[in-house]
Amino acid sequence: MPTAQGIAALYIKQQHLGVCTCCRYAFFDTDGVIERAHPGESISDIFSKYGEEYFRNCESQVLKELAPYKNLVVATGGGAVTRPKNWSYMHNGIVAWLQGEPDLLARRVVAEGIEKRPLLFGDGVSEEQAYDISLPKLQQLLEERVKYYESADVRVDLRGHGKDEQSGAPTPVVMYRLMQAVHERIQRTQEERESRRRFTIERAGDVPTMRKEAAKGPQATEE
Repeated sequence: MPTAQGIAALYIKQQHLGVCTCCRYAFFDTDGVIERAHPGESISDIFSKYGEEYFRNCESQVLKELAPYKNLVVATGGGAVTRPKNWSYMHNGIVAWLQGEPDLLARRVVAEGIEKRPLLFGDGVSEEQAYDISLPKLQQLLEERVKYYESADVRVDLRGHGKDEQSGAPTPVVMYRLMQAVHERIQRTQEERESRRRFTIERAGDVPTMRKEAAKGPQATEE
């Protein structure tokens, strides 16, 4: 079950839908699953009405229920990594960190819509203020969470080049990077398993066995 986490959820969703199309995998967005369990309420509404702890419990439950299944791509919110038990669910597959600088993520968050980011924006924030507000908060979140993100199995760079420098790499490019990183990870894992199978016991003939010792019987001693 390839799994991914990051801050820019919409960007992650776009990449994962592409991966699902290529691999014929099912796709789940943890935020989307939680919203469907709360008809008529957005993630922001759920945070406001029930609090972050309740939301994190819902998030953990979604990951727990998806963990046993295969051929899935699961997009999580950036805070999912802060709970150790979530890692036990996510490591049933390959965890990918879609890695971007806070400046790039801030621009994408604003483009996505500030109403989807309850931890970044309070009430009464205009879109004009959103970038200036989100950038320092994203920097702080990254500092707090980077130790968790670094436990991911693979990292995928979101930077773009040339005309994509400001907006970040386009979806097909990030999807290619993600697929390549996952493929390389699987290859390394297979090679590591094979190397553990190839071993020799030096001077094996010099090691006495229990059968030989037993055949000799106990040694008689003189009184």
